[in-house]
Amino acid sequence: MAPTPPILLLTRPEAASRRFLAALAADGISGFTPVISPLIGIEVTGPLPDLAGVRGAIFTSANGVRGYAQLGGGVLPLCYTVGEATAQAARDAGFAPKSAGGDADALVEMIVEEAPEGPLMHLRGTHARGDVAGRLTRAGVETRDAVIYDQPAQELSAGAKAALDGDVPVILPLFSPRSAAQFA
Repeated sequence: MAPTPPILLLTRPEAASRRFLAALAADGISGFTPVISPLIGIEVTGPLPDLAGVRGAIFTSANGVRGYAQLGGGVLPLCYTVGEATAQAARDAGFAPKSAGGDADALVEMIVEEAPEGPLMHLRGTHARGDVAGRLTRAGVETRDAVIYDQPAQELSAGAKAALDGDVPVILPLFSPRSAAQFA
């Protein structure tokens, strides 16, 4: 009798979990049963901020790009993103993004080195880390920020709870301190 494959429990928002599964499949990684149970939802709240005079957008998540587009935001001359997934979402929305390839520190460093003429606008969720706008402004790059979406906490699904209570091994990648705390 063949062993039961482990369960891969994904707690990212639905779209991000599906992208993660697709990336695993593209890399030939299989042999698990996926269970998707987002611990954090994504809700576009708006409104769009006043963008008069703003020269560029800063996005620290693909959710920010999608929320901005959903709210009717137009393409700005400059666009900076934290990483490649966010850059791809920005390209899909018509921007020509410059990606920092990593985290908020790398993003702030890249923008400070480039020293673009502002103001820039960091379009973000309610829960954000790194104080991107504040750090850039203190470094001489005028930057504002606007919350355009929320990330409400969600409970594990019945299927996820059953998997955790079962006898089959569960693999649980956690992608943020907030989702780790929510899971705990």
